Amino acid sequence: MEQDDTQLVAAYKAGDKASFDRLYERYVKKIFDYVWYRTFNQNLAEDLTSTVFMKVLDNISGFDPLRGSFKTWIYRITANSLIDYYRTRKIVDPIEAASNVAGTSDPAGDTDLSILSDYARNILKSLPKESRDLVVMRLWDDLSYRDIATLTGKTEAALKMQFSRIINSLRSQQESL
Repeated sequence: MEQDDTQLVAAYKAGDKASFDRLYERYVKKIFDYVWYRTFNQNLAEDLTSTVFMKVLDNISGFDPLRGSFKTWIYRITANSLIDYYRTRKIVDPIEAASNVAGTSDPAGDTDLSILSDYARNILKSLPKESRDLVVMRLWDDLSYRDIATLTGKTEAALKMQFSRIINSLRSQQESL
């Protein structure tokens, strides 16, 4: 039977170091994707993902399941790490700093990924930051409205309405092309 996040954290706090490995395996791709879809920079996404897990490891003793889920907690650390990164470099819009999209040794795959990334970046660039973040959290990060509400301080109902409006607007724009 697979342990949930809270059980894994408790096991780690009790001395089972392998529990952190399972948390890492469960979240590393999700956290990488979260950063990548906000930066479109593979090296930066790798570096910040490492930073996030170092912060998680350093602060896991302070995680309190009564205050929220581990998933929300780790995404909050990730969001704060991104904010810190851009604040220290005085970059206003992370999408403008995007680079190094392709990272495989497959030229055809790199080209396809680059084209897809350019298309996604252009769509995301057309959105206001708040809308962009909501779309990325829902579609790429696969966060629930409840988790997004916890991260943003908005209600689930407001987020659902906002997401629906964004998607309808994007569909209208595409149909007019």
